[in-house]
Amino acid sequence: MKRLIVRAPGRLHFGLLGWGPNATRQFGGFGLMIESPNFIVSAEPADRDVIEASEERIDRLGSQLNSIRKRLRTLGGELPPCHFRFESDLPPHHGLGSGTQTSLAMAEISLILSGCQKPSKEETIAAAGRYPRSGVGTHGYFSGGLIVDEGHPPGIPVPSEPARLLRRCAWPHAWHIVTVFPQESEGPSGSRESAAFEELPPPSADAIRHVSSLIRDSFLPAIDTSEPDFESAMSALESTQEIVGSWFAPAQGGHVYGSEQRDRRVAQLRELGLRGLGQSSWGPTLFGFSCESESEIRSRLETAFGPSSIKGFNCGWLISKAANQGRHLSADPPQLNRSKPF
Repeated sequence: MKRLIVRAPGRLHFGLLGWGPNATRQFGGFGLMIESPNFIVSAEPADRDVIEASEERIDRLGSQLNSIRKRLRTLGGELPPCHFRFESDLPPHHGLGSGTQTSLAMAEISLILSGCQKPSKEETIAAAGRYPRSGVGTHGYFSGGLIVDEGHPPGIPVPSEPARLLRRCAWPHAWHIVTVFPQESEGPSGSRESAAFEELPPPSADAIRHVSSLIRDSFLPAIDTSEPDFESAMSALESTQEIVGSWFAPAQGGHVYGSEQRDRRVAQLRELGLRGLGQSSWGPTLFGFSCESESEIRSRLETAFGPSSIKGFNCGWLISKAANQGRHLSADPPQLNRSKPF
């Protein structure tokens, strides 16, 4: 077995569809897979486990590898020692899907290295253990595009299967995506995120229905058509961002877009002509869209923020396209092992 490589898209999370007693399903959500920032990891058999990554990530990645190895045993496989290299990484807890994309890529590679020739989507998700909360990044890892998931049935503290996919469609190629990275601390995750949800007042039934209606009746019909309607889609997306942002404002110091700085930044981006503005998950990443030429968008952003960069500027930014294909798995050389599946 030679080196395996996974290149996975990043993920923007547009928001949750609802949770709490007024939601028929819990933590459904919608979002979009993007070409950049993205994630690249490779792995190959080794004499011992080795992880090449940024120093602050090694311990967490080692823990993930150990968890995947244990889950593989329940599927009948045994992962040999291996060498993982994280060649391009998504910043963790910035709303870009780092945890989900990392877990799924490591799980899929580990399945193959364990002897599973062509891991199924279900096997990969089971090995990764990515069940709670929204399934946008989980489904998007395999298919790319715009994802709407239904979340989980109520009354299940720890889901044992992924959130159910409601809709997947391609994002119009002509619509550019701008991601903006305010230099602020990462969003809550793990126990901090769970604690935040316990303290947040659940959204009302009317608000949940309104968000669902905006997505079902305005947002999706404007995108999933032979003649996409940018203005209608962006108007509906902006409305959902304001509503969902208000749900999370009590945990964000009263700010719809996460902080006072981000609220100001969204207003500034709106003045630059971007539409569909919002915060991805808990942030701090912000996003917006434009159907103008890339050169026009770039000129305005450079005037406002300086050259494109994620690090080293007061507000880094990138122009990207949607990733309408899921992850790309390859081998070096390209011939995979022909051992039998589990």
